[in-house]
Amino acid sequence: MTHTEQAIKEAAEKGGYDDSAVHLVLDAMTQYDYDATVNLIVLDPLFWQALGKARGWQDDYHTTGWRRNWHHFIDHLAQGNDAESFFAQLV
Repeated sequence: MTHTEQAIKEAAEKGGYDDSAVHLVLDAMTQYDYDATVNLIVLDPLFWQALGKARGWQDDYHTTGWRRNWHHFIDHLAQGNDAESFFAQLV
């Protein structure tokens, strides 16, 4: 399981992220569907809220809250990096 898949699973199981797309990611039939679904999930603020809840992040932009990590993620993508490299280093 990739770091990105693990984060999605953690958000769903421990953070309450309830989205039917989670099941599509974990059980994707084709690579295209998988990539499109993952991209939709990791850009969803509800995913980040659930991941923050699962990991015990404080909901404060100035600490390690979900908003701060979400914004860092978007910046990471804007710099030409991929989601997997972000989730690999996210604590």
